[in-house]
Amino acid sequence: MYDEKWFNNWIERIKSEEIDLDNVDTLEVFDKFLEDVVVACYNLLRAVKERELKKKEAEEELKKVKEMLEREIDLGDEIKNDLFTMTKESAKLVVRAAEIALSGKVSKKSFEKLLEEALRKEKEGKIEEAFEIIAMMGAKIFRNEKLPEMEFPEESELLEYFDGLDAINTVILLSEIDAGESEEEG
Repeated sequence: MYDEKWFNNWIERIKSEEIDLDNVDTLEVFDKFLEDVVVACYNLLRAVKERELKKKEAEEELKKVKEMLEREIDLGDEIKNDLFTMTKESAKLVVRAAEIALSGKVSKKSFEKLLEEALRKEKEGKIEEAFEIIAMMGAKIFRNEKLPEMEFPEESELLEYFDGLDAINTVILLSEIDAGESEEEG
């Protein structure tokens, strides 16, 4: 599904983009990459739900994506490298959220409670634990729970993870809009 060729195409696309930090439109390629990772995860979860794919196969696909995201990539430009590193952190959160959703071990706690716990873990310096808690929030979104309006602290070390949450939420909302429009057309 999402293999080396897919990943390498994104790397080449990012390398070929002209990045200008003063022009937000030039940064769109990073958002599109993250969105594509969310769509990949969403499609895997949907395929398992609709019995088009076995759970074990979906786990393997997620593992492959995770391994690709762990790689150190040199894009030949320090700014691109920094932006891609941040985007990969968001994408890792998305993949972890999909793994949790796939396992069925989705938290019953509210989004607000989970956010509170994640921020507390961050203050304690337990970033990996905070990551897991935010991934639980993402799993809830993948399982069609609505992310309420929330304020994520701008100065947080967890910002890339919150970006991943936001990306999951956006893709799910857009898919619901698309599904609604196609039902109206039918």
